Amino acid sequence: MSTDMVGTLPREASADPDAWIVYDGECPFCSRYVRLVRLRDALGRVSLVDARQGGPIVEEILAAGFDLDEGMVLKIDGQIFHGEDCINRLA
Repeated sequence: MSTDMVGTLPREASADPDAWIVYDGECPFCSRYVRLVRLRDALGRVSLVDARQGGPIVEEILAAGFDLDEGMVLKIDGQIFHGEDCINRLA
């Protein structure tokens, strides 16, 4: 599935994205938020990852101690932003 279109819920990260956003695909706010924000304009290539579908980036975030039930995550330039820090960074 293509990750070039904001609004899709891809399972796998695209090759060499500039950033990842990991969110709860069953959370109405999170799902709508990632669809509405113009992520490509702000971040370049973005991979949207539904945490409920798992994968290496989800495992990395969980291993780093972040609780995805408490907020979505933005990983960019090797840094991880969680919850309100993620939203502030995206804004």
